[in-house]
Amino acid sequence: MSKGQRLVRVHDVRHEIPHVISIDFEPCGMPPITSVDDHVKVVLPPDRSDPRHDDDSVSKPLLRTYTRRRWFEDGRWGIDVLQFGPETGAAAHDGPGTQWSRTVQPGDEVVVRGPGGHWQMPDDLTHLLVVADAVALPAVANTLAVLPRSAVATVILAGGHHDYPLTADERFTVVRVPRNPDGSHDPASVMSTVRELELPDDVHAFVHGEATMVRSVRRHLRLQRNLTKDHVHLSAYWFAGRDADGWRAIKKDFNQSMEAESGD
Repeated sequence: MSKGQRLVRVHDVRHEIPHVISIDFEPCGMPPITSVDDHVKVVLPPDRSDPRHDDDSVSKPLLRTYTRRRWFEDGRWGIDVLQFGPETGAAAHDGPGTQWSRTVQPGDEVVVRGPGGHWQMPDDLTHLLVVADAVALPAVANTLAVLPRSAVATVILAGGHHDYPLTADERFTVVRVPRNPDGSHDPASVMSTVRELELPDDVHAFVHGEATMVRSVRRHLRLQRNLTKDHVHLSAYWFAGRDADGWRAIKKDFNQSMEAESGD
């Protein structure tokens, strides 16, 4: 087993939330969740062979990143894998991660890397802007769950009507931006919504989701709203028109280009 990897065993698989498969794992020495953006990478052997197989020279493993949504006192922890299709206002998706989530059973083993993540909610935060799509809903849920009691949140959710549960609170203003009629992503509508917002100068932003959406929102916040780098936490999860591995191949260059727009 390579350094930084763990062989974990599935404890439970549940379908309690519409269009969500919740997967909990047995204790494996994984630490508690300490950051809002806590996540792990699930290593999927492309030939569905022994999960401990991680020799890149033989068969490059497929990596799928998931937010850690739960951690229990006995060391168990869990992720939620969202399922997409016409009923959620999105194009159907049946990639390796989705296939794995639909077939995994209690007792199955899989290799994970992590956890990763570092972002902490600022102690002095008074207003949080969240811009995200359905893929990022578990991270959004983690974020809203630890929002300081004295703070408010404006939440812009792109991509249809996925029923993932978010904390209900009168401090949260939630605006849902639908997809195009054909189910395709519509970052222009998201940007139009963000531009119309009245936000305080000291707002912090949490921007997670499709790469072109993240880039457009970041450009607006940094260059037009003049937010400093430390007030904008972002993560591009996927790129419209590319599968997860195609996005991983260009992600580093994309992020560097995005940061260069504001001289970072």
